[in-house]
Amino acid sequence: MKSIGRLYLLIAAGAAVLTVSCFASAWSTGKFDGQYSTTLQCPSGTDGSRPWTYSTTASVRDGVLHLETTDAAQGTHMLDGTIAEDGKGSLRAHGTVGSSPYAIHRAPHGTPYAWPVTADFNKGTGFWQNKWRRCDFTFVKQ
Repeated sequence: MKSIGRLYLLIAAGAAVLTVSCFASAWSTGKFDGQYSTTLQCPSGTDGSRPWTYSTTASVRDGVLHLETTDAAQGTHMLDGTIAEDGKGSLRAHGTVGSSPYAIHRAPHGTPYAWPVTADFNKGTGFWQNKWRRCDFTFVKQ
């Protein structure tokens, strides 16, 4: 009977440790979690696209970044991805073109776009680049 009592005690202790572990991970936050003032600055493109700058707020939770803005005139802009513990971000900018003169090859309003973004949250910077221009991100934690 003593061995059965010990077995129940071990099971109960294991369940308690597992429960505490689950709650601790639910309460923990990633090193880069929080709100970020985010600015995207694109110079004129070699294809004739006009320069533009856009600022908004991105949120990071559990190392996952999300930014989304929607405006009928300016199109939709989203930025999603993960930030590793070392601050390196694997992100994707995507959405739809707003105003044609500012888009690569003057793509029409509503045209979908998607670009991979390289980011370093230790420096608060990021960028995407294609053969027509490079656009730079800044991320400032609020």
